[in-house]
Amino acid sequence: MLLVLIGCGSDSSPTLSYGGGDFQIRVKSRELDRRAIVHVPASLSRGQEAPLLVVLHGTGGNGAGMQVVTQLDTYADAMGMVVTYPDAISGRWTVTLPETLDTDFLEDLIDKIDEDLNIDRRRVYLVGFSRGALLAMKVACQRSGLVAAIAPVGAPVQTELMGECQSAGPMPAIFFLGTEDQFYPWEGSMAQGDSVFGGVDTGRWWAEKNGCEPIPSISTLPDSSDDGTSVERWKYESCPSSGPLEFY
Repeated sequence: MLLVLIGCGSDSSPTLSYGGGDFQIRVKSRELDRRAIVHVPASLSRGQEAPLLVVLHGTGGNGAGMQVVTQLDTYADAMGMVVTYPDAISGRWTVTLPETLDTDFLEDLIDKIDEDLNIDRRRVYLVGFSRGALLAMKVACQRSGLVAAIAPVGAPVQTELMGECQSAGPMPAIFFLGTEDQFYPWEGSMAQGDSVFGGVDTGRWWAEKNGCEPIPSISTLPDSSDDGTSVERWKYESCPSSGPLEFY
């Protein structure tokens, strides 16, 4: 009887509810059982349309790890924002084109959360780290109507996206790239099995996609600590209101 009860429990996913807290949910997508953590802020009330932040981990990671590392729950609580941390299959997102396995999953995940919590579909945002950042950019190109803006961290644009993004239109974006990144080099390369632009070309390409000036204005941010690093802010000018773009 205990085995039967355990088996029955594994087939159902809890309904997301108000009042705050973390939920482990399962979503059926492309006949696969996919998993995600959803954090609901305590301030969210029934009938209120909530923004949604989707956080994508890097290769070998998972949603639970991203929840701990990013500490975005605290930000989400202050903003009244629902945040979800999905898991890739075997820790690795599918970013090759034209495959839509994980693009479909994220759309199904957003639909599931919307069913339970009344998400504002005009305010759905994606942030991704490393390969998760590649997926965020892929979603922005394949399903541009699904998200309002993206924040790729630690990964430049895949060269494959050039054709995929031609008709996608502007997409607001904020990038965070490292000039000494060992996995996705600043100069661009065939990295982690993915052909990617360099940092400068990534900025220029996304600026042209959004209709911005291709050469940014650059300023150096004040150092917050004496650790041998520094941060530049690249702001791309003359962008349309539908496609602001910044790099850090």
